[in-house]
Amino acid sequence: HLVLATRVDPPLPLPRLRGRQQLTELRTVDLRFSLEEADQLLNQVKALHISDRHVAALTLRTEGWITGLQMAVLSMHNRADVHQFIESFTGSNRYILDYLLEEVLNQQPQEIRDFLLRTSILTKLCSGLCTAVTGISNSQHMLEELERANLFLIPLDDHRGWFRYHHLFADLLRQRLMQRNADVLPALHMRASRWYAANGELGAAIEHAIAAEAFDDVIQLLKKYIQFIWENGDQTRLSKWLAALPDEIIKEHPVILAHHAFALCYAGQHQEAEAQLQAAGTNSEPFHSMASTVRSFYSLYSGDISAATSFA
Repeated sequence: HLVLATRVDPPLPLPRLRGRQQLTELRTVDLRFSLEEADQLLNQVKALHISDRHVAALTLRTEGWITGLQMAVLSMHNRADVHQFIESFTGSNRYILDYLLEEVLNQQPQEIRDFLLRTSILTKLCSGLCTAVTGISNSQHMLEELERANLFLIPLDDHRGWFRYHHLFADLLRQRLMQRNADVLPALHMRASRWYAANGELGAAIEHAIAAEAFDDVIQLLKKYIQFIWENGDQTRLSKWLAALPDEIIKEHPVILAHHAFALCYAGQHQEAEAQLQAAGTNSEPFHSMASTVRSFYSLYSGDISAATSFA
């Protein structure tokens, strides 16, 4: 029997060995701490006496990564605000930051570092999206190399199609990108937005357009997507997007403003909804129709059946 401990896949015929059942592998998923194991480490071994809720929060944030949990333990020593620390624990924590920089990021060739930083704006990754964002043509090869090197890349399917970064690693990458190349962020987000729009994922396209502060693009995407939002009950997400838009932009598009009012009304904020409608400064037919619908809706919920009927 031969035992190998390595951070990267060794240059051996692993698929053939698997097929012959001559290989036993302990991978990242096997080495992660479960919730029970994390509780044992934090409360029995380290005697931190933290609640089940905070154990679960740390386990979720670190994704069971043992070194990440150990870094959290180091950070919590002699802290009076342990609970607040747990709530805000991210890859910008100095112990996590030092470890990931020294042991992971700084060990990579420049090409890999650039790829990691530029794709850190993405919540999930595939070769086409990464190519659109970074401009390099070998994105699939890069993703497979990152996976083989165990660089905190987590597959989201069995086909090596979609991946994501470990949460703490993604935090580090985004912080590093912000520190060193903040000026490229709007362009990166717009490339991602256009790729998503071209591939029919308008929700993700809107998210990235908002991050790029490309508000005209956001409006145009919303006009295409807004009916789908209402049909699928995603008003909370719509409210978040509209709240990110400057008031002067929304006022230039009365129908979008009316949709914002409807989203507020749906959330029970009837006075805020009426204030939005009053701020429109127009009575065009599409806006008037939508505004009457909103007013009928909140009149009904206020028990004023007569007014609801009139607006309807």
